[in-house]
Amino acid sequence: MGGAVGIVFSLFVKDLKMEFRSPRALLTTSFFALVTLVLFSFAFDPGIPENASALPGVLWAALLFPGVIQLNNSFRTEKENDAFVAVLLTPVDRGTLFLGKCASNLTLLFLTGLLVLGCFVVVFNVSQGPEIFWIILLMLPVDLAFASAGTILAGMVSGISSREVLLPVILFPVMVPVLVIAVNATGEILLGNEGEVMFSWLKMAAASGLVFCGAGYLLFEHIVED
Repeated sequence: MGGAVGIVFSLFVKDLKMEFRSPRALLTTSFFALVTLVLFSFAFDPGIPENASALPGVLWAALLFPGVIQLNNSFRTEKENDAFVAVLLTPVDRGTLFLGKCASNLTLLFLTGLLVLGCFVVVFNVSQGPEIFWIILLMLPVDLAFASAGTILAGMVSGISSREVLLPVILFPVMVPVLVIAVNATGEILLGNEGEVMFSWLKMAAASGLVFCGAGYLLFEHIVED
C-alpha cells in the first residue's frame, strides 16, 4: 500500500513539474475562463436581481468548459515523446498510474477554479461570506468527478489527431448529472440555504466524485492496452 502511494505521489509531482515548467495549458485555461466570465457579465448584468438565478450556471461554465484544455494537455507531452510507453512498461498497477494522473489534473483544475471563483465574486458582486467556503467545498468533489472522467477519456482520445474537438463532445454528456448537481447546489448556496437541501446536494456531489474516480481506476487498464 505504501509503495502504491509513493508511486501516485511521484507521478503527481512529475506532472506538476512538467506543467509549471511550461504552464501553457494552465495559463490558457485561466485566460479562457476569465474571458468567459467577462462575456457572461455583459449578458447577465450583475445589477439586475432577476439575473441572480443564472449565476450558478455562469460560474460552472467558466470553471469546467476551459478545463477541457488542461485535460487535453495532460497526455500530450508524454505521447509526443513516447514517454508514456516507458511509464506503462514499469511493473505498476495501471489503476495506480490513473490515480497519479488524475491527482495532478484535479490539482490544476482546482487551482484554476480558485482564480475563477475570485474573479466571479468581483465581477458579479457576490457576497464574500460563508457562501465562498461552501462553493470551494463543493468544487472539490465536482472537480474530482470532472478530472476522473476527463483523465480516462483524454487517455482514450490522446492518439487521435482531432482530440481537442472530440474530448469535449464525449466528456460533457457524461458529466451532465454532475453539472446538474453542481448548479443546483451552488444555487442553494448563493441563496443562503445552508440546510438539509444543500447538504443533500453536497452528498450527491461527493458520491459522484467517488464513483467517477473508482470507475476510472478500474477502466484505465483497458484504455492504455488499446
